[in-house]
Amino acid sequence: FQEFLKDELVKRSAQRGIPVPATATKPNTDKMLRIESLQPHMVNGLILLHSSQATLISQLRHFPKADHDDGPDALEMLWRNAVGSSAAIEWIGLDQLDTFDVEDEDDDLYSFWRD
Repeated sequence: FQEFLKDELVKRSAQRGIPVPATATKPNTDKMLRIESLQPHMVNGLILLHSSQATLISQLRHFPKADHDDGPDALEMLWRNAVGSSAAIEWIGLDQLDTFDVEDEDDDLYSFWRD
């Protein structure tokens, strides 16, 4: 499923003119342990969630007894890739998205992929 999702993300983002250099991730450790490993990072404020992410927040709050754990599982994979990546990652808030100019080289998050 991750490979399909990656392909769809790459295809649809390219169609919108905002290419996303996505990679598929296959976890190789216990899901419960991986999700539980997020807890200290959330407590320390390194992982912040927006209140609009109600489904994810509910799944985290009720983990491991929630009906679904897809959100926490995906969050853990995202976190692991973000902290383990050697490429510089610049995060922008959703409130900044309207003022973000992808044509401006200073605002081009993907320029290092094209160099």
